[in-house]
Amino acid sequence: MISLATRMIAERFHEVMPRGAMVHLDDHGFVRIDAAVATAFIEQELEYVKMRTYDIRRVALKIRTLLPVSFEAHPGAEVIAYDSYDAYGEAKIVESYSDDFPRVDADKDRHRDVVFGLGISYGFSVQDLRAIAMSGSRLDTQRPMQARRGMETKLERIGALGVPAKGTTGFINNADIPLFGSTLSWTMATPALTIMADLQRITQAVVIQSADTWEPDTLAMSHDAYAVASSVTFGSDSPISALAAFLRQSPYIKQVEQWAKLTGAGAGAGEDRLVVYKRDEDVAVLEIPQDYEEFPPEIKGLEFITYGHMRAAGVSVKFPLACQYADGTFDPAS
Repeated sequence: MISLATRMIAERFHEVMPRGAMVHLDDHGFVRIDAAVATAFIEQELEYVKMRTYDIRRVALKIRTLLPVSFEAHPGAEVIAYDSYDAYGEAKIVESYSDDFPRVDADKDRHRDVVFGLGISYGFSVQDLRAIAMSGSRLDTQRPMQARRGMETKLERIGALGVPAKGTTGFINNADIPLFGSTLSWTMATPALTIMADLQRITQAVVIQSADTWEPDTLAMSHDAYAVASSVTFGSDSPISALAAFLRQSPYIKQVEQWAKLTGAGAGAGEDRLVVYKRDEDVAVLEIPQDYEEFPPEIKGLEFITYGHMRAAGVSVKFPLACQYADGTFDPAS
């Protein structure tokens, strides 16, 4: 007699099979299917897997939270172009009937960011399908999950560093973003007042260099820099950390983030990098003309392969003076 579990498996195939296709049980009670039914079954199972794995909170790294994301560009775009302007001119005091009025003007500079196609894939073999049919289980979520995370890992790298081989830079190595003049050096023995003063000077630099146009609201730090700043206190009588005290007093910074990509990103050997900036789409934005997508599974040999795809242009820094780099060494162990 055929078991209830086996009949339920056959019913699952029957729900997805094309019209006219057959799913049947052989004399041993095994499910027998053809390629069309198998493909339809895989597609349905993948829909179930996607519901579990594509939650961006589970797979995204930091770049999507550090910067605004723009999907404005068309997926077919090969280049994303934008214009930046440097306006100048100021009024002056004039006398009656004077015609010597100062002229204002603006210089336009066009920037172009190359769009890259990113690809990844995963597959399930015919034997995987048979094992699933035998047990009545769902497809394993680990391969689709790793495909999604693998795509986000590449997006994170492009957003942080650009694609040097293509001549592009990212958010933490942009030559137009100013570098703070003094190299930082923090250990657990560094006075809290020193760390706090360093953070204040770096933040104030954005306000000064942008001529009061931008006020930064975000500070991104390497893990070691964060560990020191958030651990060093003002003493036993005042256990508040240097970082907490800075956030209390700063009129600008509202958000502090740790980012692994800043470790070793400084200009000098062994130096980490801090980034202070205004989190605003007019300052810097992560360009994704086509977010992650998957295509129907393709039969190749004895395997059902699913291809994932994305198109991204990395980070466009539109107003570099609204950002500030600071490099240094940070040792939370000493």
